Amino acid sequence: MPSTDPIADMFTSLRNAAAVGKRDVAVPASRLKRDIADVLKAEGFLHEVESRGEGVRAELLLSLKYDQQGAPVLRHIQRISSPGQRLSSSYKDLRRVRQGLGLALLTTSKGILTDTQARKQKIGGEIIAHVW
Repeated sequence: MPSTDPIADMFTSLRNAAAVGKRDVAVPASRLKRDIADVLKAEGFLHEVESRGEGVRAELLLSLKYDQQGAPVLRHIQRISSPGQRLSSSYKDLRRVRQGLGLALLTTSKGILTDTQARKQKIGGEIIAHVW
């Protein structure tokens, strides 16, 4: 049965893997998931992002990043905008996540951006998630 929110499923897989200390997690691939994973890697939450397979069976292999004590760097990821309730924001109305210690992921006309990048480029968009 297909999922109604594959992005939320990806976030749940990441949360569950971090909770049990798993190093890698595989999720079904899509272009949006790949873009989100690339931003999470660039921001230091993921260690590696790798594509496996082709077509319908394509997967993304996401490697979680852990600190020196073995705690996951990705402590929390929360879906904000969902298929049933979209939440968009202008760049002026974007609030800092955890007083600047976290970040918001936005989907914009320029692709997936963090809240900081969106403010610098003066672009609003749909708030996908808060991460810290």
